[in-house]
Amino acid sequence: MSVESGGALGALIYKVGLIKLLGFGSALIGAGIMAATRPPKSRKEMFYQAATALGCSFLFGGLAVQWFMNWQVWAVGSLEAIVAIHGLLGAVSWGIFGALAVLREKFSKDPIQVAKDVKDIL
Repeated sequence: MSVESGGALGALIYKVGLIKLLGFGSALIGAGIMAATRPPKSRKEMFYQAATALGCSFLFGGLAVQWFMNWQVWAVGSLEAIVAIHGLLGAVSWGIFGALAVLREKFSKDPIQVAKDVKDIL
């Protein structure tokens, strides 16, 4: 499948770039791992959490990879490190969004108790 033959995958890789596609894919895998531990309640929530995982991977993935490569010289140019970092970003952003959704749901039922719980955490 090449770009010349009109292959959709080849055209997508050519247009977006292999590294970016691997980053998005690994962010979705990381988000999928988090979804397996605490599944979303609706399709709408699942869409928002997946969009958050992809958005965080897109916005912070390159910066996180560069920061990691500065500290870990062995990982410079390593495709495995790039995939792992983007997967971790996807999982963390899914978890943060899920925690905020749970907090919002609890806040709508009993805001005083949520305020006490947050105060106890801090």
